Amino acid sequence: MVGAFIFSFINLQQLIIITSLVSVLFTYLNLRAGNWKWWWPSFFLGMSTGGWMFVYLMYMMLVQFGMT
Repeated sequence: MVGAFIFSFINLQQLIIITSLVSVLFTYLNLRAGNWKWWWPSFFLGMSTGGWMFVYLMYMMLVQFGMT
């Protein structure tokens, strides 16, 4: 049982690292291309991953684990 939580924690850490690296890369490419409206797309890129994770965890909590 503890192994499942460790596995979930490692996956969450990987998701955070990958999301932050992709956001930094996306911001760099936008700035290099001369896009001066870079802040909102960069913000929504990171936020979309967080929103997806929230919806998925709510689904897991309600459907898979049967919590009410």
